[in-house]
Amino acid sequence: MSSNKGAKNKLIEIYGKHCMFERAKVAERIERMGGIRTYKSYLVDKKFKGKRIVKQLTYHHLVHKADGGRATVENGVVVDSTAHAYMHSLPRHQEEIINNMLRAYKINALELRDGQVIRADSVQVEDDIEFISIPIETDEAEIRRARAIYEKKKQEQFSRAKVKEDTRRKIEEYWEKQYETDR
Repeated sequence: MSSNKGAKNKLIEIYGKHCMFERAKVAERIERMGGIRTYKSYLVDKKFKGKRIVKQLTYHHLVHKADGGRATVENGVVVDSTAHAYMHSLPRHQEEIINNMLRAYKINALELRDGQVIRADSVQVEDDIEFISIPIETDEAEIRRARAIYEKKKQEQFSRAKVKEDTRRKIEEYWEKQYETDR
C-alpha cells in the first residue's frame, strides 16, 4: 500500500470511520499533562471558535515521510483535518508525544470487531523507530478463544459487596493463622 488514500481506507476498514485523535481523547490528555500547547488554544488562535469545523478525515504519518515513513496501516492513523493541522503545528518532540498516544490507542482498540480478532503481534524496532506490525488474518481457534474471553469479561461485573466479603474473609483467615501460631 503506497498511497495515503489507500492506507486511510484500510485503517477505516479496521478501526471504523472516526477520528482516532478524538477517540484516544488526546486533547483532554494533553490538557491534563500540561507543557504542550492545547488543542483548545489552537482552535481559538486559528479563529475556529464558534465556527463549524469540518471533520474531513485524513491520513497522518506516525513517522514522517521526510524521515522515511511510508503510507501503511502500521505507520498511520486517521484524524480529522483540524486535529491533523494542530499536530503539525507543534514541534516534532511534542508531536511525537501525541503520536505515541495514538500508537497506544491503536493497540488498545484492537479487540473484537465484527467477529474478527485483530491484534498486534509484535513491536519491531528499525533504526531506533518503533512501529507495530498488525496482522489482520487470524485462525478460527483464535477467534473463538478471543470471543470467549470477551464474553467472560463482559459478564463479570464489579461487585463492591463481593470485594468486601473477600477482604473480610482474608482478614479472618490471617488472624486465625496468627492465633494458631501463638498457641
